[in-house]
Amino acid sequence: MIVSELNYRVPSFAAHATKLRKSIQSFSGTTPNTYTRGPSATTATEKFAGAINLPDGDILFPPYGKGNIGLYSPLTQTYRDGPETPGSARFRGGVLHADTGLVILAPMLSPQVGIYDTRTGQFRLGASVGANFGSAGAIVSSVTGKVIFVPRSSPYLWIYDPVLDTVIQGPAHGASGTPFFSGAEELPDGRILLIPYSAGTFKIYNPRTGTITNGPSGVASAGFYGSAKLFTGDVVCAPYSSNVISIYRWESNTLFNVACPTGGAKFRGAALTPDGRVMFCPNNYDKVGWLDPSKLAYGEGETIGLGTTDKWMGIIQASNGEMILAPHTVEHVGRVQAVSAGASPRSSMLSIQWNKG
Repeated sequence: MIVSELNYRVPSFAAHATKLRKSIQSFSGTTPNTYTRGPSATTATEKFAGAINLPDGDILFPPYGKGNIGLYSPLTQTYRDGPETPGSARFRGGVLHADTGLVILAPMLSPQVGIYDTRTGQFRLGASVGANFGSAGAIVSSVTGKVIFVPRSSPYLWIYDPVLDTVIQGPAHGASGTPFFSGAEELPDGRILLIPYSAGTFKIYNPRTGTITNGPSGVASAGFYGSAKLFTGDVVCAPYSSNVISIYRWESNTLFNVACPTGGAKFRGAALTPDGRVMFCPNNYDKVGWLDPSKLAYGEGETIGLGTTDKWMGIIQASNGEMILAPHTVEHVGRVQAVSAGASPRSSMLSIQWNKG
């Protein structure tokens, strides 16, 4: 697929889907799902929000209240502070824009876009977006090569060009319940699915036509917090206050629901495991949860022992196959050994299809 504005080739979803399908189908290990306390990231409250794989194997934690980029090495199992960020800059998630080597951080309470350069290890502020921009994440469009900011408090979609460092207003999404959305996934045909938090309805942005249409509705308020995509292209939504895990079937524009524990603020974020499950990042819930799409069933690990307070905010599969939890209010990085050995294809985990947090 050629991105006309930038004239570079984006590997198709189908290519990555085939790699993932073969990797999952050949998995023959066990699934211990063991939680381990990782290294300290200091005691600052509301430290990070999200997790993004870097080309060198490290994982980047976007700063929310910490005042610096967070960096975790799966190889050495160590944490280190990255470059400082302005005290007023709070970000919520981000995405690796592979062609430029830039990690674009979504401005939650930052007046400017955040930019981490993977080639130099330096941070800088980008285009101005104004106060209270309220983005809840970012995703790269394989159609345009541009970054789409997930609207949390804005009535509009916003589109960022990392080459020109410009932000333009996109179409109005028409949702009514705020905060509106908590994440996004690119579908196999290039359209982008917005995951409702309190919007009540899924919305679908078509970057070819610049329009937004409705998806399934009837989602509970504060229902979902993030998502992960299966190799089929279907999308699994992480239950926050919802008592079901919704699977968005992209070919039919319908939902399939799987029961999960009741209660609010359970999970914040989701990521694919090497054996094909979708694992959920525990927030107030004191266990790691997951969906097994082969059985359409929810499962969970042992009690972690941290109670019902806020814990982590963001999860990602590391280069060694471990699932890494981004520390938000807890002091330490979380590590979950989802499988006994192995990892998903690295090129897929670094691709714009799966590498966002």
